[in-house]
Amino acid sequence: MERLVDVGILIGRILHWRTIRQEIRPLATMVADSLWQKQKPKSNGSPPAKRTTIFMPGFIGHESNYQNLNNFLDERRIQVLTPIGFGLNLLSWKRAQELISKAIKQAEDKTGTVPAVIGHSKGGTEMLGIIPRHPEIEEVILIAAPLRGPSFEVLSLFVDTVYGKGQRPFDEDMLTDRSILSKITTIVSDADHIVPPEEAKLPGVKRQIFFQGHRRKQTQKRMPDFIHWDSHTGLPYRAAGTIFFLLVQEQKAA
Repeated sequence: MERLVDVGILIGRILHWRTIRQEIRPLATMVADSLWQKQKPKSNGSPPAKRTTIFMPGFIGHESNYQNLNNFLDERRIQVLTPIGFGLNLLSWKRAQELISKAIKQAEDKTGTVPAVIGHSKGGTEMLGIIPRHPEIEEVILIAAPLRGPSFEVLSLFVDTVYGKGQRPFDEDMLTDRSILSKITTIVSDADHIVPPEEAKLPGVKRQIFFQGHRRKQTQKRMPDFIHWDSHTGLPYRAAGTIFFLLVQEQKAA
């Protein structure tokens, strides 16, 4: 019964005029960008990547949602690998984490270094659960990841309904484990009405990055009028510069 209430709450959030208004602009922009700005092919003579990261998309992810982030990082020699591509993430918790773990191992074998891991929405929830399997991972970036509340419960209901009950993406003890929290950066926005900050934050993490989506700012010409990227679907690109800084900073500190 409680989960049905959560479903009602989340549907109400998604269909609210404020959410539709906030989400429609980045979605339209990303689809338009995907039609003319494809990922640039790497030349054989290009310098090696500064850093490799494993990325897991969200529940309703699409290539166009993440193309701008991928291009932004690629231009700065950050290699982004994803176990399932940038499409829909409708996997069970178990299967998703198996693929993430395999991708981490392959990246380590190929590069000789430990990758960072990044997850958006459902992908972030899965990334949290992968940490105990890979204690060598030091940088975990969760972008609007449902960790509690209606957004988390509705995702869990979907997984239980499609794949059977008994799966959980992470143990509750992890939410207070200092050795795990010390590796995590959470990125949230108050303009995200699908996974609001109170459902994606984790007390005690290494960094909590909060974007105030309702405060219009003057930004670089490269990414003008950032306010419309503060939505749930636009947040990965909104945070692109921050993510790049964190990845390079962490590498220098290693």
